[in-house]
Amino acid sequence: CTSENQDLSWYFSSSTNPIWFYYIGYDNFLRKDFSPYFECTNALPDYINCDYTDMLEYSVGPCQFLGGTMYSVSLNQTCSGEDGIMYNETNVPMCLGASCTFNESSVEDDNSYYFDYCEDSHANFEADVVKIESLVSEECDAEVQNIKETTGLQDPDYIFIIEDIDVALYCTNETIDGTVFDACDFTPLLEDYREPCENEGGILYKFSDMISATEGYYDAYDDLAYELTFKNVPVCIGASCHAKKYFEKYIFPYFAYGFEGDFYQEDNYYYNYNTSSNYIYRYTATYRPLEYAPVLKTENPYSKFLLSVGVEDGEQVDEIKMCKWLSKRTSIRKQSICSKK
Repeated sequence: CTSENQDLSWYFSSSTNPIWFYYIGYDNFLRKDFSPYFECTNALPDYINCDYTDMLEYSVGPCQFLGGTMYSVSLNQTCSGEDGIMYNETNVPMCLGASCTFNESSVEDDNSYYFDYCEDSHANFEADVVKIESLVSEECDAEVQNIKETTGLQDPDYIFIIEDIDVALYCTNETIDGTVFDACDFTPLLEDYREPCENEGGILYKFSDMISATEGYYDAYDDLAYELTFKNVPVCIGASCHAKKYFEKYIFPYFAYGFEGDFYQEDNYYYNYNTSSNYIYRYTATYRPLEYAPVLKTENPYSKFLLSVGVEDGEQVDEIKMCKWLSKRTSIRKQSICSKK
């Protein structure tokens, strides 16, 4: 349990601080502002009410994708003594290692998870702990775990962390009107990983995504805006996994969790624990998934492309168009036609 929580701590520090995301501080390793995902009413010295429902929903996919188990904690806590302050919290997200035991008694034991907010008096608890169901099936999870143990291809960051690939060979870089554009296309690598994936019972997919950021995102271009596009990144998923759910509930939310938002940096090494006062704004970034598709034996990089982007009821809607009717055209002609759509 301890080692699993340590592995999760880059993204989740639930095992040491249940509301680690409340501040931009030591436990918030990403140095990301999560305040848009929760709402608190401070009516001290009487009470504090906090609703973390949005943070819970935002965190489930990334937590489970990283191998953690997500719990929802709701509690009413009243401090004994003359102050009698009440703390009411709804749906605190607790991402813990899969082998960890967590229930109502864990909440009441402040020696384990630090839920006791009463500084000078004992707290009286009423707690409710709910284990969040997995977003993918047990069969899918088992298949992905097998791929992880045998090839590592289940990791969407795989090609960026193995030592025998020079990622720069597949990337271009240019600066236009004060913005640095990096673009990488890994189509040449797809065939190399399809067979190892299929040998483990998986299906190799490719996906494309984009990060756009203000000045400050990349140290090498500190005074320039930045845009990074990855195309045709290989990732191996279990044969029983529902691809739409796996990408749209797991992989893409995982990247958005880590890369999108307002980020800060430490301004003074001698900062106070868990306060935002010693952190200064660094940059703002947005993450946008572009597409995903299975890698076929006869891979045609122009068989599917993003046609347009729209917004319906406040949500982005991407329209995808198939290009199978281009199969008899030359490669140059296919690219020309698809790029104009």
